[in-house]
Amino acid sequence: MSESPLFRFAVIADSHVNPSDIDEISPFASHRLTNTRLRHTIQAVNAAAPDFVVHVGDMVHPVPEAVSYPQAVRMFREATALLQAPLHLVPGNHDTGDKCADYVPAGSIQEAYAERYETHFGQHFYGFDTHDCHFIVINTSLINAGLEREKAQAAWLEADLAAHADRRCFLMMHYPPYVASADEPGHYDNIDEPGRSWLLELLARHQVRTVFTGHVHNFFYNRNGDT
Repeated sequence: MSESPLFRFAVIADSHVNPSDIDEISPFASHRLTNTRLRHTIQAVNAAAPDFVVHVGDMVHPVPEAVSYPQAVRMFREATALLQAPLHLVPGNHDTGDKCADYVPAGSIQEAYAERYETHFGQHFYGFDTHDCHFIVINTSLINAGLEREKAQAAWLEADLAAHADRRCFLMMHYPPYVASADEPGHYDNIDEPGRSWLLELLARHQVRTVFTGHVHNFFYNRNGDT
């Protein structure tokens, strides 16, 4: 008989909450169901009774420059208030601005968008503990952004991993480092170089157990070294 788990947690992603239940912007019927889908997800999570929940980004659909952003945040908060477990939030590109690249369709992260995220959602990067495990949240839109916040996050992450070397560490973030292979070209669904190699080296050096990501709206599983 296997031992009982230390704890159980739920990971959800890309709820893309609309500013109202009647979405007249998107041409896709599936997107008009996002608010309803999140409420259904919360019911399912409550039934599973995890110790906590992590949302790995894109809480809302309107990007930070949109006038409807605050209302979408309110809709998200109203829905998630029904969760019966603590909720930890991870910045997604819709929440804080796209990664910095000339091919992204929306506005890239900038200081004004970063401040707006803080006002509505809180910290861009932080950690929390449960039992002998350490969970780390970062904002992947900041990687390669050239902002002072990128430097602050990188320094914090390196220090935080070093400070928790005696614990099992799990990284929660939005963009995956890559989808198919660590040397794939940069595209909309991964982290560009040089930030990708920096992050992967850091994960290997500190033996991070698992990375949870969102963004791709699909399920896939990769192993990179021991992570």
